Amino acid sequence: MKTITLTLATIALLLFINNKTCAQDFTVAIGTTDKCAGYIQPLKAGASIQFQIKVTNNRTDTCTVSIDKGPMGITSSWVTIDNNSQVLFPQQSATFLLTVNVPSNTQEGTYVMFLYFNAYDKANLNHPFNYNAQTVIVDNTPPSVPSFLVSPTSTKVSVSSCSSFDAMSSIYTNYNSSSGIAGIKSYTITLENPDNSVKGIQTINATSGNSYTFENVSPDTNYKVKVTATDLAGNASSKEIAATTAPAPPTLSSSTKSFCHITLNWSVSGGATSYELFNSTASQPVLLTTTTDTSFVVAGLTSGTNNKFFVKAFNSSGLGSDAGNILSDSTLSVPAPTIIGPTSICSAGASFTVTNLPAECSLEWNHGAGLTLFSSSGNSATFKATGDSVSWIEATIDSGCGTASKTINVDAGTPKPGPIRIEFNAPPKRFTAIINGMVSAISYNWYLDGVLIYNTTSTAVIFQRQLNNCGHVYYVDVAMVNGCGTSLISHAEVSEPPCYNSYIVYPNPVSTEINITQNTNLSVSTGIENYEPKVVKSIKIIDNNGFTFISKKFDKAAKEASINISGLKVGSYQIIINEGEGQESHSFIKY
Repeated sequence: MKTITLTLATIALLLFINNKTCAQDFTVAIGTTDKCAGYIQPLKAGASIQFQIKVTNNRTDTCTVSIDKGPMGITSSWVTIDNNSQVLFPQQSATFLLTVNVPSNTQEGTYVMFLYFNAYDKANLNHPFNYNAQTVIVDNTPPSVPSFLVSPTSTKVSVSSCSSFDAMSSIYTNYNSSSGIAGIKSYTITLENPDNSVKGIQTINATSGNSYTFENVSPDTNYKVKVTATDLAGNASSKEIAATTAPAPPTLSSSTKSFCHITLNWSVSGGATSYELFNSTASQPVLLTTTTDTSFVVAGLTSGTNNKFFVKAFNSSGLGSDAGNILSDSTLSVPAPTIIGPTSICSAGASFTVTNLPAECSLEWNHGAGLTLFSSSGNSATFKATGDSVSWIEATIDSGCGTASKTINVDAGTPKPGPIRIEFNAPPKRFTAIINGMVSAISYNWYLDGVLIYNTTSTAVIFQRQLNNCGHVYYVDVAMVNGCGTSLISHAEVSEPPCYNSYIVYPNPVSTEINITQNTNLSVSTGIENYEPKVVKSIKIIDNNGFTFISKKFDKAAKEASINISGLKVGSYQIIINEGEGQESHSFIKY
């Protein structure tokens, strides 16, 4: 690029004009260049441009204003001015339209255009003034060859970091940043098909960005990307590079899976020379392998867990595809053992078998108190009793990457039953004895006061009470019978209440009316001094089956009461006085 050197005459003229005092009688404004230090947008030789000069008459008289082309120097022959002589009244403005035609043989460089004005009043006196010199930039040279980055994927071609430079046009962009960057006005990005036809094109103002992404392209295709940088004068330079898209994303599937591994298969991607398999179960995918095959056994997994995988294909340039589909699959879960065997284990031993042991898994046995593992082989084991106790047997299936266990309850030998619970007077006139069941029990022997009453499979039995035997102690025993024999007994005791009745119920037997009075001898029988008689608040008469026939509450508590029972059928009954807290029951016979 060459720059025109000002002649000595031009320099002298410039010094002369700049030394002239600009009159304040006139104001000059050039909207397109004032903000650019007087630089006019760059032009190529042979191009033209127009711009306006606004002049305002600040005088009090009318003047005829014109632009003097003489001092413009070299550019004077380039400039034509529409309506160059304009009458301006006081405070009036006029606009001069200048057209600059750069000759086609003009060398590249900067050319100064001096602005000198004549202003003749009515007396034909000239009031000359001048304004800032304008500079015409002639830019004939294309910008530097653009540089840029291309990032293809399977479905996109991204072009970024487009960069170029033009020395002459950059003079202007240094002052007018909205016109371009480094002298470059725009970048045109073109994507060409393998047959050189245009796949897509996009022009981007340099001030708006320097990148663009072409969507929906085909995988494994030899595209070309061309970037053209255009400077402010319209000069352009281009660069084209190959842009082969990545292979298509592989489609992933699973074929077989076990407890600890999954065999994965994926489709062949055109142009692929290798594949990368990732485990994406965690938030950060983990590379499992790089391979040229289209299948891989993922080992080291945990039984019964879900895992996620995807595959990327790479071409010979190392360009990777988009991630393929995410496959979610689980390893096999270790089954809980199904244990077959007896519930009682005697000293002679008993065998147990796990019926659902997978062939690729191992089996472990464990046991509780009173047992010993005599032998084990395959899916079976033999245990022997070393004592009498409630116990258990546990089987664990181990896949090598996960386990599952099952525990069954057994009885070692003949353990005695646990504690006996007594529910007294439930049902009425009886009591219920209850124990927790034992897994190996064939039956239970229930004893009352040393006499075998029941041989039954029931864990709850009912015994009759001796209602007239105040203070009687009941001895309740139970023994468990299983395949190993009869256990030791479990023992419990319960007593009838002592015979301290607060009331006397008479007559008994009775026909029509039964009376309730205070037991006046209670203080003597109990030894309680100053015994306070109890009041009768309510009564209820029931039969031996618990059915209620008479129920009565007394509004005013009394120490004595009489009840008409003539409506009752002949039979045995109970009268319950003050049911609830402090209640007292008496049996009577209706005849």
